[in-house]
Amino acid sequence: MTDTTNAAPGDQLASELAELWSQYLPLTQQRIGIIRAAAVAGSASDDELETVRVAAHALMGALGLYGLQHGAAIAREVERMAGERAYDAQLLDTAAAALDDLVNRPVCLTTP
Repeated sequence: MTDTTNAAPGDQLASELAELWSQYLPLTQQRIGIIRAAAVAGSASDDELETVRVAAHALMGALGLYGLQHGAAIAREVERMAGERAYDAQLLDTAAAALDDLVNRPVCLTTP
């Protein structure tokens, strides 16, 4: 972790959250890749849809934790679709693109 001994509490929290975001960004991108791969495949078995559901569920929690509610809502929709075993390549492709755009924006975390 970054030394934030002399930082204001809000600045310290924002710095620590940004550092955690950077640390877990590769895992987040990997989960989005799972969704993208399912979209590109053109079809998915029940096992593959379960993998998509698990990845979307993890994304939903992580994005929600960082206050990225729009991203969490997208992930929730992917989780719902995959959980119902209702393959929709267009939904998966659109969701992967939106999530990828969201998580690759420069991090701007603030505290109240």
